[in-house]
Amino acid sequence: MLRGSKAGRPVFLAAVVALLVVSATACGPVITWRAGRTHGAVVETGAARGGINIYRVPRSKLYDVYRAAGIDGVQDAMWAFGKPPVVKIPMGGGNSVGVGVLDSKFHGYIYGDDADLRGALLDAQSNRDCLSITIISHGVYIKNWTHKSVGCELGSL
Repeated sequence: MLRGSKAGRPVFLAAVVALLVVSATACGPVITWRAGRTHGAVVETGAARGGINIYRVPRSKLYDVYRAAGIDGVQDAMWAFGKPPVVKIPMGGGNSVGVGVLDSKFHGYIYGDDADLRGALLDAQSNRDCLSITIISHGVYIKNWTHKSVGCELGSL
């Protein structure tokens, strides 16, 4: 299981792309990974599913924000304060590529469907799970806010 992440970067996608690049070469680069404090990428190989979890402590704080400022406040907090894992892929000459290029995609996930996010946040809070967004399910791209206990950690702010 791959874990780590921020409210903004589908790290598992970067890792999958990186692994494809590495497998296409005889001698691939060393990919570094540092876990995030608030969010984590989760790959469920048995279900062929990948997504991003928002850990329990940040999820409970997001619920507090929801009660005070509604779903718009939750979205703004996720975008502004999320601390994701960092994946770096060396490109030669001392340069490396991180996952920042995926920020705009995840921005759309956060702000794209208020009702889906709201329902998932309420379900996650009542089940004491992690708020999660599924991005790949059974090999198919899908965007679905949900809640999960798989890969759910406490996290910190």
